[in-house]
Amino acid sequence: MNETTLPANIEAAKANLPKTYEAAKKALQECQEIDECKEWADKAAALASYARQAEDHTLQNLAQRIHIRARRRVGELSMELGLAPRGGAGGSKLSSGGKIETLKAGGVSPSAAHRAERIARIPEPEFEAAMASEVPPTATELAALGAVPRPKASAPAPTPADCAERVTTALRDFATFCNANDPEGMAASPGLNPVVADGFCSTIENWLARFWLALSEELAD
Repeated sequence: MNETTLPANIEAAKANLPKTYEAAKKALQECQEIDECKEWADKAAALASYARQAEDHTLQNLAQRIHIRARRRVGELSMELGLAPRGGAGGSKLSSGGKIETLKAGGVSPSAAHRAERIARIPEPEFEAAMASEVPPTATELAALGAVPRPKASAPAPTPADCAERVTTALRDFATFCNANDPEGMAASPGLNPVVADGFCSTIENWLARFWLALSEELAD
């Protein structure tokens, strides 16, 4: 990668921020080495720290978004290393020790890789919603979001009767909750993580919009 594209080499006063961010996103997607992504993450974090001290919130948020995307890419590459299954099979996948050594060679500790993998596991819609927020979340907040249990892909497909019962129950329970609780009051609840809640709301909003449209077509028939 051309070193002139790295965030720390950008002159903040001359940078075209939207163009710089899009270029950074594309370059990070093309990163194939952990140490390369780690360098991006470190330089973006340093730039965010400088911008915070200079009270340049636009540059700070830009650098924070680049930093988070670099961490997510580290997590993706870390997961691609995989772990060889017992018995020695596994093709190019590494043993646990081999993966740790590879990560260390790239300047990433096992714990940092674990947090980065959590960020990488966040579904794309939820991650992009977090990145589009006015103030981007921290890596710690996103790692917490990535730790939220999600249905396993290998779970057996539910029958139509199961689906009908599940959706009816879920809608009834949520409607009961909505009727009993003031939304503004709930949003101001102490201890509520707004980034996590925003990600859930985005997923729910998109699902309900599609569900309601399909339901309207069924009613029209």
